[in-house]
Parts: sequence; C-alpha cells; structure tokens
Amino acid sequence: MKSSNSSKESDGSVEAQSEVQAQNDRLVARNKEIMMALQELELQHDEKTSLLKAALLNRDNLPPGLLELRRAETLKRVRAHIERAAAAGDDEKTKVVEDATTAITEEIVESQAAVEMAKKDLLEQQTLNETLKEEVERAKVEDGNKGSEELQKENENLRRELRLMTTAWYDMTCRLQSNTVVLQRRDSPKSWLGRQRAVVGGNGAPIV
Repeated sequence: MKSSNSSKESDGSVEAQSEVQAQNDRLVARNKEIMMALQELELQHDEKTSLLKAALLNRDNLPPGLLELRRAETLKRVRAHIERAAAAGDDEKTKVVEDATTAITEEIVESQAAVEMAKKDLLEQQTLNETLKEEVERAKVEDGNKGSEELQKENENLRRELRLMTTAWYDMTCRLQSNTVVLQRRDSPKSWLGRQRAVVGGNGAPIV
C-alpha cells in the first residue's frame, strides 16, 4: 500500500516538474521572438540612416561639380567664337563678329538657365533631404517607443506567468505533503491491540 502511494506521489512530482519545464521553454521561446523583433527594428533604422547619408552626400557633391563643368564649357565656346571672329578677313569680319556676338549671347543665356536649373535641383534636393531626415527621426522615435512598449508588456507577462508558476508549484508541494501525512496516519494501527503489536515489533514502549 505504501509503495503504491509513494509511486503516485513520485508521478505527481515528475508531472509537476515537466509542466514547469514546458512553461519555462515557452517563455524562453517567446523571449527569442521579442529579441528578433527588436533586431528587425534596428535593421530598418540602419537602412533609413544609410539612405539619408547617401542623399546628403549627393547634395554636397553634385552642385559644385555641375556648375564648374558648365562654366568651363561656356568659356571654351566663347573663346572659340572670339578666335573665329579675330581670324576672319576684312570682308567677312562684320558678319563673323555679328554671328559671334549672337552665339556668345546664346551661350551666356544658356549658361544662366543651366545655373538656375542647378539652383532649382539643389533646392529640391535639400527639401528631399530634410523630408528624409524627418522621416528617419520620426521612424526612430516610433520604432523605439514601439519596441520599448512591447518589451515592457512582454516583461510584465513573463513576471505574471512566473508568479503563477511559483504559486502553482507551492500549492502542489503543499498538497503532496498533506497527502503524505494523511497516508502516514492511515497506515498507523488504530486499535489498542494493534498499537501494542506495533510497539512490540519495534521494541518500543507500550502505547496507552
């Protein structure tokens, strides 16, 4: 009888430990999911930051090079027109000078238009960069708040589940101990003769 009861108690203890271990495994798996979600948020933030840096780099490098190239091309064409006019004969000089003047004027107007276009492109690029910067900052704040709130909620859930597990384990331990005491009491002899026999068998003092 005692062996059967002890076996039941052992099975109950093993079952309780298995349940606790399974719950712990679920908590560990959930924690891994949270860490992966945070890593994903960090990757998104790094990607947006790289995009912003590339945009700022293009803004800083493009306009000076474009303006310098345009200036050099315009100067080269103006010099070519002047040299052509200077090399013309007396009969052709008037017409060549007029043509050169017209061409130089067109070159200057075209160059000014290119400068204005470059300024417009620069302004649009700056506006785009500011927009990207604001989006990155906003996404950084939103991602940080979202990750912090989710992590806080998960931590609260973990603490609550751990408290429930601890309480359940404590209650089960108390029940097992109580059942053991009851079984021990049931196994002890109830009659006076039975108690005397138990004492004689155990070489103890008689029980009154």
